[in-house]
Amino acid sequence: MRNELAFGIAAGVSLLLSGLVILYLHRPLYRILGDLCGTPERGGFWTALANIQFLLVPLVAVMLGRTVERTADSFFFLVVEQAKWSLLGLIAATFLVALGVAAFVGPSGILVTRPQVDDLQRLLAKVEEIRAREIVSRTTYSEGPTG
Repeated sequence: MRNELAFGIAAGVSLLLSGLVILYLHRPLYRILGDLCGTPERGGFWTALANIQFLLVPLVAVMLGRTVERTADSFFFLVVEQAKWSLLGLIAATFLVALGVAAFVGPSGILVTRPQVDDLQRLLAKVEEIRAREIVSRTTYSEGPTG
């Protein structure tokens, strides 16, 4: 019974810590993912998926890291031994989500939206058109008097 109680407490700590991380990161993660994905619906989906990862990875780590009770250890240290796997799982989940977001944000961290890219492409096309007119006018001017 002692092992089961220690596991239950460690799983409860895991769920509590995961819930706190989800509450803390939900809003900034939703904003970043909504920006990266282009629509709030897509950002909401990826935020929900990240939240599930924050919840399940530590819980699975607690299940995989179960220890066999040693008679010399106190109950407190038995709970700590099992809860450490939860913390390692939470760190791993946070790192994986951060790695996934960082892969799409880019090195500068400056987010450019699709309409901004379209505006920049139209501006670049306009600049190229103006340059082409200048080149044509110079060519016709320089060829005119001598040609």
